[in-house]
Amino acid sequence: MSGSVTAPQQPAVRPEIIESRSIDWVPLTERSGKPWSLFPLWFMSNANVTTLATGMLGAALGASFLTSLLAIVSGVAVGTVFTAFHSAQGPQLGLPQMIQSRAQFGFRGVALICAVVVFSLVGFNMFNQMLAAEILTMTTGLAEFFKLNGTKGS
Repeated sequence: MSGSVTAPQQPAVRPEIIESRSIDWVPLTERSGKPWSLFPLWFMSNANVTTLATGMLGAALGASFLTSLLAIVSGVAVGTVFTAFHSAQGPQLGLPQMIQSRAQFGFRGVALICAVVVFSLVGFNMFNQMLAAEILTMTTGLAEFFKLNGTKGS
């Protein structure tokens, strides 16, 4: 028997698949991703029927292409300013954006902001589904098949 003592084997450290830091500060060495990697996510979440219909609203109301383009660019610029400033704080603070908004609005104040977000998301999705259903019934003729055209059956 030898006099050497071996240390107990430690289990291998597995990388986390799900975010393990939650609301904790994330060190710079553990941050990954580039701003460009967010493009597919935001493009696909905004490429839908509602966005197309909203973009055509100017033409439907009789505005010229230039006027419509000016309105779209102005709306995007104004709507993006607050989100851009808020998102720029994320890397500086090392916190997720929804968590850092607690510091800006307070614990109870952020509940109002979250309620507005939920209300707008539900409204957006309801409008998107209704518009998609209307397009499907108009293009496929399913209104006649299911008698959804408002006439009473005999």
